[in-house]
Amino acid sequence: MLFLVPVSNVRVIPKNKHFFIIIISITFIIFIFTSDGHRSTIDEDITSQEALHLATLEPHPNYVQGVSRVFFEYPVMFPPETNTREICKSGLICSYSNIGHSVTEVPFIAINHYLNILTAVDIWELYEYDDPNYAYWKNTLNPDFVFLEIFYGPLLSALTVGVFFLCCRTFNFTVKTSIITSFIFAFSTLIWSYSQTSFNTVPVTLFILLGFLFFLKYTKEHKKLFLILCGFILAFGYLSRPDTAIFAIVLFSYLVIDSVKSRGKFLQLFYFSVPLALSFAFSVILAELRFTQTQLAAAVFAAPVDYPTPFYVGIAGLLFSPGVGLFIFVPISFMAFLSFLDFFKREKSYCILFIVIISSFLAYYSTLEFWHGLTSWGPRYLVPIIPFLLLPLAASIEKRKNKSFLFPVLVFSVVGFFFNFVNIIQNVPWFIWGEMGDVGVAHGLYALGRTDSGLVWPIWINPLVLYTFEFSQLTHAIIWSIVKLQPDIFLLELLESWYSIILISLLSVPVFLLVRQLKKVSQALKTEP
Repeated sequence: MLFLVPVSNVRVIPKNKHFFIIIISITFIIFIFTSDGHRSTIDEDITSQEALHLATLEPHPNYVQGVSRVFFEYPVMFPPETNTREICKSGLICSYSNIGHSVTEVPFIAINHYLNILTAVDIWELYEYDDPNYAYWKNTLNPDFVFLEIFYGPLLSALTVGVFFLCCRTFNFTVKTSIITSFIFAFSTLIWSYSQTSFNTVPVTLFILLGFLFFLKYTKEHKKLFLILCGFILAFGYLSRPDTAIFAIVLFSYLVIDSVKSRGKFLQLFYFSVPLALSFAFSVILAELRFTQTQLAAAVFAAPVDYPTPFYVGIAGLLFSPGVGLFIFVPISFMAFLSFLDFFKREKSYCILFIVIISSFLAYYSTLEFWHGLTSWGPRYLVPIIPFLLLPLAASIEKRKNKSFLFPVLVFSVVGFFFNFVNIIQNVPWFIWGEMGDVGVAHGLYALGRTDSGLVWPIWINPLVLYTFEFSQLTHAIIWSIVKLQPDIFLLELLESWYSIILISLLSVPVFLLVRQLKKVSQALKTEP
């Protein structure tokens, strides 16, 4: 490829499969041992319900053909007498959930449903929490869903970290640099926090990064198979969360420019775009099969068609607001102002590509009404672009060995780790945000959204929560973790005193193997002529 200059081939890249497996193992173990084992939002539940229907081939027991409308399974939240949404044509796919997202959950639900690995989750004592209803709720969850929540996010997130490592290596960063950057990516960004969820953010981040890896390999090795794989992976990513199309459009634009410059390479556009076109066609057909009223816009982008938020408001909020800002919740992002300069000197074309990807996501989400992602931890919609913020950091780590650079990297990484920890150790949506109730009942940060005077903010999100540190969810999560900690980790509750012993024992194996492999690489480098 002429336009996207292949990455440097000066150093012979050793095999990475051992490090890949080890990194996945370490992150997977930690992610599992910090999982809460339950969903936190109705969005997650909707997708899980759909996955259960697909796994068992049985519709919801309350489904009535030709009568049930979308959200019929939530009569308290969506009363049948006032529910005006589309009538469902099929009980198996009667859902607004993205089909790709549901399909990724099917294996996890099916494993527990048919093998009965987890049959009961009645392990929580009512007195453990200020609100006994919380323990009662967790004890009554479907074991299939609990099994899903324990393994789904941790496994896909660990795979994402592994793919991130392979991207670093494909850029020809050293093994040591790639490992360091990968662990920063895993534990000092939002990846760790979202590993305990089943949001579509989790699979989409994996699909986008994996698609980029194959795109990167295509530009390096010029094998059309890599481009075809990239197209198919992004196509499935689109079916999991339609904003994957933003990423696909950026890559397609680069391919168009390269085809014009190179001449005679327009066939690459076909290899890349056909899988994406097929996925779009499938989404339209699926909408016809699901509902009596087809919403084509919903098949393209799962977001409102109107854009009521001024661009500058949304982008400032997404990046710097105390409530959800990327630079606040992921402080290592501040290093991007330096790392992108170093990366530009090394990989000019890819640096420009990363900037375009990041800017495109920011431009799209900054104008949406709920750009903040409601009660999600940090900017949920921006999680898929975090890999492209962190990959350039590897260039700076390799180039700059001075303390003036390494010290802020260490500080920002530790702070980011701590911010993740205060979210993971407790249930922020339930105890800090509070349940959504009537006036006089709501508590927590939600209570700021409804007052006795009748003032109601959209979805109960008071601007104070977004724009002040005093009422930021991060501030309150830190305070609660110190003065009123209520641990919310499934395996900690299940294993009790054995928790630390088992965790350390399991981690010791991949950590030992990692150290041994690093020694082998070090010795090999010393013997090079």
